[in-house]
Amino acid sequence: MNGFAKVDAALSTLTNKSDNISCVQNQLKELESNIQDLEEGIECLSRHLIKSRVSLLNILNN
Repeated sequence: MNGFAKVDAALSTLTNKSDNISCVQNQLKELESNIQDLEEGIECLSRHLIKSRVSLLNILNN
């Protein structure tokens, strides 16, 4: 079950009980962390692709 499905399941069973609210908050924090990790990975990949493109263009121009 991915992070979004876990949060969705927790939200669908949410009641006024504090343990459910705490569970949802923990899952949201975990999901936020996973999203941040993905964003950092994408940023790194993007920088690498740009460097590769620059290198290829330099090779073609010489």
